[in-house]
Amino acid sequence: MFELPNIRHLRAVALVARYHSVNGAAEALRLSQPAVTLAIRQVEKQCGSKLFNRYKTGTYPTPAGEALVLRIERCFAVLERGVIDAGEPSVESPDYAYRVSSSQFIAVAVLFDLLDWMMASEALGVSVQSVKRTVRSLELLLHRSLLLQSRSGVVFSDDGKRFARATKLAIREIELGIEELALLRGERSGTLRIGAMPLPRAQIVPEALSRLIGIYPDLRVHVQEGSYEYLLDLLRNGDIDMMVGALRGADGVPDVFEEFLMCCPLSVVARKGHPLQQKTDLTLADTIDYQWIVNSPRSPSRALFDEAFATRGLAQPKRLLEIGTLGVIRGLLLRGDQLTMLSRHQVHFEEEVGKLAILDVDLPETERPIGASTRIGWQPSRPQSEFMRQLRIVCNLPSEAERNGEQDHLRLVHDSQKKAL
Repeated sequence: MFELPNIRHLRAVALVARYHSVNGAAEALRLSQPAVTLAIRQVEKQCGSKLFNRYKTGTYPTPAGEALVLRIERCFAVLERGVIDAGEPSVESPDYAYRVSSSQFIAVAVLFDLLDWMMASEALGVSVQSVKRTVRSLELLLHRSLLLQSRSGVVFSDDGKRFARATKLAIREIELGIEELALLRGERSGTLRIGAMPLPRAQIVPEALSRLIGIYPDLRVHVQEGSYEYLLDLLRNGDIDMMVGALRGADGVPDVFEEFLMCCPLSVVARKGHPLQQKTDLTLADTIDYQWIVNSPRSPSRALFDEAFATRGLAQPKRLLEIGTLGVIRGLLLRGDQLTMLSRHQVHFEEEVGKLAILDVDLPETERPIGASTRIGWQPSRPQSEFMRQLRIVCNLPSEAERNGEQDHLRLVHDSQKKAL
């Protein structure tokens, strides 16, 4: 767990930046001026950067202070949204989001991750009873039950899940803020958490990461593999910053923004030297008598497999092996005459070294949009923005400058056509 600075100290930093005054922040917080000054020093010590310059006209944030304050404000906005989603607060406590303590904040996030009292207490370094008291005090503050009564372990209520997700996203904002201060000091570090689906993780994601690490050599990278549904849950929880893979359409997922990167059709893949490799005028009909490796029913790739045969009026192959693990699929292809449908990116290296081959069968109906999915309102750090830029380069997309230049060119052509008319 990231070592979160005291959340109330962070609020003090944000208020000093807002009022340009330690006294103004102290009055808003109902604290003494020395207490606010101490809070700032504690945050500066933990972040390793000077946050304010003091002048006769007031106290103003340094560039580091501005960067951190932006993240603090986003942290509280996320937390406030989470409390509202968990149930409207009472009218007597309009500042409910600011009353949450760091211990409450972290306890809920850790418990939500582990779903076990003992494991959470070990992670936090306190007793189980202490964790329970902390969560209970938060429930009293929010006037909501975050946990359900259950003999099977820790079970979060719907309100509890919404608030726990908010705490994790809020913590991530502060973590990114402190990383940005390190970047301002000249360090080439930070964290990047990616979810990678099958299509891009064999070639596209590694190539983009390799380019990124050349720019940020001390970057800590976490890549999580999984299905769309699994990675979407991690994205919403703040466990990953983005996921790269087949797009599903943002209309069905209103809290996620999708950026298109490329279109990727499936190909018929076989071992090098397969009997069908030398056949001229090869069609999908020629593959029916061979054994096929397919994904499980109701999976997107299985639907495309079914569609490829159906659109051609062909009966499906009778001998099917249902396997969803790419390593096992590769192993079978290398040892026999089985066939499968995969993206060419997924077998790039095997094709390059002459182990697997792409058969000459055109499958335009299997083309899928590949892209990056992020949370609506996401504010990327510099390494995260650079990774997105490298993804576009790997996928041969024009840069923003090139796109703007193309739009300017089209505008000039349009203007000249209007003058000619």
